Amino acid sequence: MKTAIKSFIPHSISDGDTDFRLKKFIIARTKAINETYWKSDNPTAEWNQIGLMTGLAGSALVNFYVGNYLEKKAFIIEGDRMVTHIIKCLNSQTFSLSNIYSFCNGLSGVLFSLSHLQKKGFLSEKIHGLSEIEEFLFERGIKAISKNDIDYLHGGLGVLYYFLNQPNSSKNRQYIESMLEAYSSAALIDSSGLRIVNRSLLERESNEYDLGLAHGIIGHLMIFLEVYKKGIKTKKVKSLIESGLKYIENKVIDPGHQGYRAMYPVSFIENLPQNDMRNLEFYNSRLGWCYGDLNMAMLYIKLYKIFGKKEFLRKAEKIGEFSAMRINKGDTKITNVFFCHGSSGVAYTFLRLYQETSRQLFKDASDFWYHHMLGHTQKNINDFIKISATRCLLNGLGGPVLAALARTKPSGEDWNEIFLLN
Repeated sequence: MKTAIKSFIPHSISDGDTDFRLKKFIIARTKAINETYWKSDNPTAEWNQIGLMTGLAGSALVNFYVGNYLEKKAFIIEGDRMVTHIIKCLNSQTFSLSNIYSFCNGLSGVLFSLSHLQKKGFLSEKIHGLSEIEEFLFERGIKAISKNDIDYLHGGLGVLYYFLNQPNSSKNRQYIESMLEAYSSAALIDSSGLRIVNRSLLERESNEYDLGLAHGIIGHLMIFLEVYKKGIKTKKVKSLIESGLKYIENKVIDPGHQGYRAMYPVSFIENLPQNDMRNLEFYNSRLGWCYGDLNMAMLYIKLYKIFGKKEFLRKAEKIGEFSAMRINKGDTKITNVFFCHGSSGVAYTFLRLYQETSRQLFKDASDFWYHHMLGHTQKNINDFIKISATRCLLNGLGGPVLAALARTKPSGEDWNEIFLLN
């Protein structure tokens, strides 16, 4: 199996120039991100888009990581300037956000990034005076969860995740416990396991349950595992984790025998039989960070790290082995280099599997997709309709830059908590 993947990796990705090529990529693409703020017809409007995944907060994070880990002071200065402007926008309420409370492009993501940079020691001054914004976020977050607007990127769980990464104060703990109760009330939990309809997403059936990391149950369980680690409502949270895992595992198939691309579906319509064509089509999923089997591999890695059961590690390796052999465009549905559902996100996820298992197969798969990223980035940039898309962490250059940095500087990947891969 290893040779099958290795034979597809050009010599240049597996010899001594790998780090050199990736470092050139990181510097050039970070400069390209920064230039987008000045190439616009309205730079002020661009600077006021302060969101994490699509705006200034994400760009600041990229600049600080690249500047600190590649020792490039110019990027640190740019990151400082971006953070200063974000704080100015918050104080004057002149920011532009498409979803006021969301993690992706709202206040919970902006504050998460500032808190993250502060914990890393990248900021020279402590940020304070956020209690009013945090109270607003809690009110919007718990209301969203109660209405099944539970998406981690676009709904209430992103707010819970923000509070989870703040100091363990009694108020933050109360916020988290209240949102957990709201989630438990909104979810359907029975002998089949835990599932919950995500109203954040459009074009879904009324009783369709999303299973992916970006928008579904796997992402919820990743967050609940962090809650468990914090020692908050451990008995209740462990029950939620076990029930969610049970529901997903009830859907697993053997794709080798049944002819589908994946072991796990990305979604499931519950009023239809599992062998209905609409449900079976969910097994023809892409390889990506956002959806698919790699989500389950990383979930099992996290379960193993927290609970220490070897069966979880073996499960992660089995899923990873199957995913590593998917290397053609038609089978993987990988058509770009971006982090969400492109080659950089897949390359980094395989790198995480390699770091946790030391399996050379995962290193080979990671290198294969890093090579795809290096070879296809410029074409993807040329396809952008809006220059502002260049800076996006999920579907722009921000994610590939961070993924490349992790390959060259393994110590510089604490940013992965933004993508639930820590």
